[in-house]
Amino acid sequence: MTSWPAEPETPTVSLALGSGLTGTLATWGMLEALKAEGYFPSSMAAVGWSALWASLWAMGAELHELESLLDSVPTFQWDDEGPFEDWLELTFGPFFTGERLEDWEPRVGIVLTDLTTGGLIEVDRGEAWPAILASLATPPLRAPFESPDGMLADGSLVCPLPVDFARMLGKGAPVIALDLLSAPSKPAVGRVGAWQRGMQLMAKPLLWEQRRMADFTLTPDLLDQEPMDFRGWRLALQAGEKAVTENLGRIKSLASPFSL
Repeated sequence: MTSWPAEPETPTVSLALGSGLTGTLATWGMLEALKAEGYFPSSMAAVGWSALWASLWAMGAELHELESLLDSVPTFQWDDEGPFEDWLELTFGPFFTGERLEDWEPRVGIVLTDLTTGGLIEVDRGEAWPAILASLATPPLRAPFESPDGMLADGSLVCPLPVDFARMLGKGAPVIALDLLSAPSKPAVGRVGAWQRGMQLMAKPLLWEQRRMADFTLTPDLLDQEPMDFRGWRLALQAGEKAVTENLGRIKSLASPFSL
């Protein structure tokens, strides 16, 4: 595990990390590329699978700790809920034992959907793992997450790019968004493909509303990434890194560097 420095007195940049499937590993590439240039985010707001990678990074997990886990992902259908749930719990659950969102630097917020009211829930305190599991619950691919507060699901159903939340968490820091739904990518097939296309169409108005509120938006090229295969995770990570390096001038004009 990496021990991160205390939050700088001047906020550097707040990140809004958008929804997607396996391409969300571009999140990790983006974070590592920013860190290499001396930019440490003061906060991150994440939705869907991006919430998992952002949380692992914030709590100090190292890439080498994840490599063997991602390289050995079993073959299963995304909507084959039993094996998928088991894989999630056994693979990532141990990382978050005793972890709470408010204990991390940078600060992480996770966006969820309340399926009872249709409302948006923004979570930045409490146990991390239940919030992450709820963020990964995307009906109809995965059943909603049952909590004392009701039935919760992936926040991308109501907010596919959480720029508003990132700005609130950042306390005045500029917001850089990572838009994965608009990224050039291979189409998924079957039921997952139909779900993915439906999400893109339904989310488009919300997505562009949030993009307009970001100070800058990165859209990585995910055409080399298979949308349903985690074993190609390196391609998504490289796409995130490339999106940062190709737009470094614009990022530098917005963010205050904080050397690690």
